[in-house]
Amino acid sequence: LDDDSIAPSAVIPATYFTMPVNDRVSVGFGAFANFGLSTKFDDDYAAGQIAGETEIFTVNLNASVAYKVTEQFSFGVGLNYVYADATIVRKVGANPGIPFSTNAVDLEGDDTGYGLNVGVMYQLDENSRFGFNYRSETDITFEGTFSSVANSVPELPGSVEITLPAIAEFSGSHQLDEKLGVHYSVLWTGWSSFESLEAQVTLPTGDKFVPFEKQEQFDDALRYSVGTDYQYNEDLLLRAGVAFDESPVSKNHLSISIPDTDRFWFSFGGNYTIDQNSNVDLGVSIIRGKTQNFTETDDSGSEWGFESKGHAVLFGAQYNYTF
Repeated sequence: LDDDSIAPSAVIPATYFTMPVNDRVSVGFGAFANFGLSTKFDDDYAAGQIAGETEIFTVNLNASVAYKVTEQFSFGVGLNYVYADATIVRKVGANPGIPFSTNAVDLEGDDTGYGLNVGVMYQLDENSRFGFNYRSETDITFEGTFSSVANSVPELPGSVEITLPAIAEFSGSHQLDEKLGVHYSVLWTGWSSFESLEAQVTLPTGDKFVPFEKQEQFDDALRYSVGTDYQYNEDLLLRAGVAFDESPVSKNHLSISIPDTDRFWFSFGGNYTIDQNSNVDLGVSIIRGKTQNFTETDDSGSEWGFESKGHAVLFGAQYNYTF
C-alpha cells in the first residue's frame, strides 16, 4: 500500500497592490490563498474508503485601508471575499465482488464567504518595530452534487459545511546595524473550528441523509519562526530563517486522508535590486515533518495501519515594482 506522494504539486499565484492616498492614508488590494489541501490516492488503493481524494481550494480577494495615526503608530482594516471549492471522493477499495476503483462517495461543491482582518504596527524607533494582525473566521457551505456508484445513487444535491479558521500573529523586526536584521513571529491558527467533514444530501422526497462523515476535531495550533537578513552589497539582500509549525490534527483523530504532522521549516532566499523601481525576491523552504503511525477503521469494519511522513520543498518568486 505504499504511495510516495499523496499531495500533488501545485502552483499558487498571488498579487498585491498598495497606493498612498496622502501622507496618512494608504489603500491596498490582494488576491491570494490562505488555506488549501489536496491529497489523492490511486483509484485502486485498497483502503479506498478512507483514502481517496480530498481537496479544498480557496481564493481570497482582500481590499484594505491603512491609517498612520502618529509617526510611531499605524493601523489597518480589510474586507475578505473568499471563494472555496471542495472535492471529496472515496472508493470502495478492498470489497469482495466490487472493483476497488468503484466510487462510494463523490461530492463536489463550492461557495463564497466574507471575513474581516485588522492589523496594527508600532515603530519603537528607527531600527525596531512590532506588528499584530488578526483575520476572522469564514463560514463556508459547499453546495454541489453527490453520487455513489457503489450504492446506485445518482447525482443528488449535497452540501458540506466548514469554518475556515481565524488567524492571529504577533511579529517583531529589528535592524541591528546597517547590514544585519533579525525578525520573528508567533502565529496562532484557530483550527478548532474544523470539527468534521460531513456531507448532507437531499433526496427527491425532500428528506436529508448523511452518506459521508469523518470526524477531524482539529486543535488550535501555533507556529514559531525566527529569521535574519544580511545586506551583502548594494543590490543583494540575503535571507535565512527557521520555523516550528504545530500540527492541528488531534492525536486521537489521525487520518490518512489529511496526514498532517508537526514540522520544521528551513528557509533561504534573497532580494535583488534590478533598478530604482524594481526588484525580485527568490526563496526556498525545506519542510521536514515527523513520522506518524496510526490505525483507521473503514465503514466495513476493516482496520488499516498507516505510517505517514510529511516532507515538502517550496519554491517562491516575487517581482516588485514601484510606480
